[in-house]
Amino acid sequence: MSSAPIRSLKRRTPLLLTLMILGGLLTLSGRALAQGTSVPPVQDPQAQAAGSDSLQALLTEAQQLQQKLVRLQQQALSENEDLQELENALQDSVQSAMVEADSTILQTMARMERLPQAYQAAQQAQDQEQLTMIQAEAQQLQAHYLRLQDQVMQREDINAQLESFREELLEVMVTLDPEARKMYERMEELSELIGLPG
Repeated sequence: MSSAPIRSLKRRTPLLLTLMILGGLLTLSGRALAQGTSVPPVQDPQAQAAGSDSLQALLTEAQQLQQKLVRLQQQALSENEDLQELENALQDSVQSAMVEADSTILQTMARMERLPQAYQAAQQAQDQEQLTMIQAEAQQLQAHYLRLQDQVMQREDINAQLESFREELLEVMVTLDPEARKMYERMEELSELIGLPG
């Protein structure tokens, strides 16, 4: 039984945060399924099939838009040092707020940094039981991290900093592609239609 390698949470944090900045766009189809998002049950099989097709069409559009927005975002950040500084400042603020809210979060991050090595060792030893335990721990730690991150992002000071960075980011993205803001607004609409948190 093969499993995807466990990735470092610390290294993933910037991407997670930046995707969040663009409106909760992380792996839309997976999150929709995980949250049980589906069309309402109907009696007519043809109507039910049409509803499923409609949801799939929304997911496909959302994924395509996400790919375009992420590419633009990466280009904007790579070409603009001021944006990089704003992003770093935002992430520093978020991490400081997370430590204030939960002093154990640094230990959580440190443990996540060690898990890939443990996972690789278990793979080499073909220890399926250990692999399962490591995967479960990684999922638990990551879930805790993301819940805490979401919590601190609701703080008024952090949210204001987030909104400021989001607007600066979008302005630079628009200079790269005039349709960027429309794509972002459509992405938010799709998120609501699919039933995901924005």
